Amino acid sequence: MFDDIALSTYIESYNDFVSTNKGKIKRPYCKRFEDNMDVKTEEDDGSFDNVLNIVWREDKSKRWKYSTIIHYTSFQTYQIEIKETLKEYHDTGNRETTFFLIIKGSIKTNHFGGVNSGHFYFTDLQMQIKAIEGLNLDSSKLKIDNIAPSVLVELPFPVLSFLNDSIISYRGQAFKPYDPNTSGKVIGFYCPMHQLYIKI
Repeated sequence: MFDDIALSTYIESYNDFVSTNKGKIKRPYCKRFEDNMDVKTEEDDGSFDNVLNIVWREDKSKRWKYSTIIHYTSFQTYQIEIKETLKEYHDTGNRETTFFLIIKGSIKTNHFGGVNSGHFYFTDLQMQIKAIEGLNLDSSKLKIDNIAPSVLVELPFPVLSFLNDSIISYRGQAFKPYDPNTSGKVIGFYCPMHQLYIKI
């Protein structure tokens, strides 16, 4: 079974994505990087078309300058980030804008409305795929950046008390308890590694 997923793709326009998915995604907000590396967070008023004073940063190659706005929104329990980068070339003065979308979250948690427990079947996975396709993204261009497999095993003893008494660490990294869920229940432990999380 799959759990966490991260997908990415370039899209044509931020404003088109928002207007096409109005009513599906939550009201977005954005972060704009300033020259001194301060970050300004504000209500999202759209793309660079609405920014009067663009704060530029110089690329290491010295061939162009650029500015980035990061738009944040969500769809159901999935988080969506769109990096809008405006680039201006020094030799020609030409500008180009790119929009890079990242969607991430837990397939299973989204299916169960915020809870990551219960049986999750192939038909449930198909429903989640259809939900993401409902955002009008070109599935042939979507890149799978991360898929976290998970295995459910039913045991004949109280698992949480066993783990509390037994679990210590994995390769020197300590396991940490999850935050309590909405009903106040701790559902397990996780161990953060460099490129993955081990979840129990």
